Amino acid sequence: MNSFLKKHAAALAVTAALSVSMSTGVMAEENSVSQYVVSASESVAASQDLNDITKRLALFYYATAENYKAAGLPLPEEILKGLAAYGNVDVSAYMNAAAEALESASEAAVAASGDAVSVNESVRWIDQEDGSSRLYSVDPSTGEAKLYEGWYTDGSGEKYYFEKGKPAGGWIIDDGKFYHLDMTTGILSTSKQVGNFYVGEDGAALMDTTAPDGTKLAYNGSRMNKKTPVEKLDDKVYIYRELLVKNPELYAEFTTRPSGSYQIVPENANGFAWYTYAFMKLYERKDDGSIGKKLYEGDGCFRRDAAIEYLNNDGTVSTMRPSAIVGSGHETWMAEHIHIDPAGFITYSEIKK
Repeated sequence: MNSFLKKHAAALAVTAALSVSMSTGVMAEENSVSQYVVSASESVAASQDLNDITKRLALFYYATAENYKAAGLPLPEEILKGLAAYGNVDVSAYMNAAAEALESASEAAVAASGDAVSVNESVRWIDQEDGSSRLYSVDPSTGEAKLYEGWYTDGSGEKYYFEKGKPAGGWIIDDGKFYHLDMTTGILSTSKQVGNFYVGEDGAALMDTTAPDGTKLAYNGSRMNKKTPVEKLDDKVYIYRELLVKNPELYAEFTTRPSGSYQIVPENANGFAWYTYAFMKLYERKDDGSIGKKLYEGDGCFRRDAAIEYLNNDGTVSTMRPSAIVGSGHETWMAEHIHIDPAGFITYSEIKK
């Protein structure tokens, strides 16, 4: 389970498990998971001699609300209604026991929820055959599920960017702008320095300006060193950077040169080191997912810490650094897409399966 899902699992499980009928004042089961939370709530109430249904419901609403707040998620409408209806009932003496019971219940709910944990009617986590979990958007009317794409904001206001249902990490391009997602948490970076670059309050990389700390930034966002960008592509290969800014979903092929072999060369300039790979080609992606017209043919420049995916013999995916390409048996490959930093250096290559 990835870090994003771990952060939200407990509260999401409670959401999936519970529905409260305000008209009857009785907790109603909507799926098989709800029995765990209902049982836990009733056990706490019984242990505290809460035979009064009003206090039991008030305790349930308060404890569930605390569960959501702890996970940084907004309270569902039915919980807000419950808090409003039972706001005058004092159950403070029972809150600790109730919180512990709901925590145990939510863990049981995660284990019992099968292949999906509902966030709401339109977004759902679904486990994959390889053991990972991906976020799907679900059409409420048809039930059709598609891998979630684009921005997602959680209840605490943190922003994430999803690609094919997975939280992205590192640099991404959206609507012609560069954004950075923390590699560990996936959270959008804002108002800070990220390597040789700076991002503003909205998370977009700052270009051709002066950073808040007085650092001069070049046309490509890189900080300057002696009037020269620390990171700078040669004019001949800067073309691919511009193509990817316009369309980040281009296919990338890393293959042999016209002379019949591939080449990867370590380079260093102005205090920045990278690897130049020859030969890289970029292709359009047709609407049906097939490979379209070739748009670029030339060198591709990798950051030294770039992550390059490759397929193992058993079909699993591993990653390597550019320094490990030579002799790896994976010297040439087709990438589903690549990520670049604001200066255009490749940070990530997703293998095309």
